[in-house]
Amino acid sequence: MSSDEVYEKVVGGLSEVLAMEKDEIKPDSKLTGDLDASSLDVVDFLFQMKKTFGIELTLAEVRKELAKDAGSEQADTEEQWDDALFDAVTVRDVVGWVKARVSP
Repeated sequence: MSSDEVYEKVVGGLSEVLAMEKDEIKPDSKLTGDLDASSLDVVDFLFQMKKTFGIELTLAEVRKELAKDAGSEQADTEEQWDDALFDAVTVRDVVGWVKARVSP
């Protein structure tokens, strides 16, 4: 699956979960910042990505990815929602994570 196909499906999922038009969602849009996604929206979106792509992308895995990107080792547990970490997640980040998990 190409990056463009993954991007279109990710944007489609976000559009549905957030009740937004697809053209309002850009690669650099931040999920909790620019798109105003709540923690519940993100969990719903991750479930939708599982249905769409057949991959498991859990909140704990996203937290690990974000902590790794930020240089932190504290993301190994699923203790609580961390707004500071999730504020930086962009649509481009999600596409990259999905693309890395989807078979070619």
